[in-house]
Amino acid sequence: RYQSEIFVIDHSTTTEEAPSHSGGNYGKGGDFLYRWGNPQNYDRGTESDRILSDQHSINWIPNGYPGEGNFILFNNYHSGSGPWGESAVLEFIPPVDSEGNYTIQDDEPYGPETYIWSYEENIFTAMQGGSFRQPNGNTLITDCDSAHILEVTENGEIVWEYTESGANTVIARAQKYALDYFDNIDNNLLGDINGDDILNILDIVALVNLVLAAEYDPMGDMNDDETLNVLDIVTLANLVLRS
Repeated sequence: RYQSEIFVIDHSTTTEEAPSHSGGNYGKGGDFLYRWGNPQNYDRGTESDRILSDQHSINWIPNGYPGEGNFILFNNYHSGSGPWGESAVLEFIPPVDSEGNYTIQDDEPYGPETYIWSYEENIFTAMQGGSFRQPNGNTLITDCDSAHILEVTENGEIVWEYTESGANTVIARAQKYALDYFDNIDNNLLGDINGDDILNILDIVALVNLVLAAEYDPMGDMNDDETLNVLDIVTLANLVLRS
């Protein structure tokens, strides 16, 4: 963030290989595989070549999504207009060869020279922020300081937005889930012995009774050791006290 640059590294390196220039899937050890946004950091440009400033939420656009394989990010201090400046969401294409290696020319910075898509309409946050491409080509954007989430089309049209009300409210970053996301997820609440979707004293009493009767219910097995005992009671009691 404070270098106004993004980096790609090889997570396959071992701790022994990481301080070196060899090893890992790409054979470069702990060296950067790719960097972009501020080439003056490695003496391949000047301040006029810098594109990023205090950026957040760098991520690859997933396979099958419009722009798949490209990078998308939230650039916090994108321009100097406005009282504090303006933020922007940027999408850019990294230079990758047919074998998946990032390429760079001698005496030149890593490409590209600029981004291929941006959204710059009335968003600014000094901290955090997020941007995620959607399967239909829209982009979900989070303006942290304003607690504002918006979904925009490729042409910049806002098709959905939400602002969380309240004093000192922020939203660091939001993501969107499909309507069927939870269909195959077990929705049972661990510790909810009586099945009322609430953790309270009634569940503690029910768990105590199970322990005293030497009976087993997986909903009360808080530490997943296939046994109900005082440790499960203490864990559940702590959860209830915190709720």
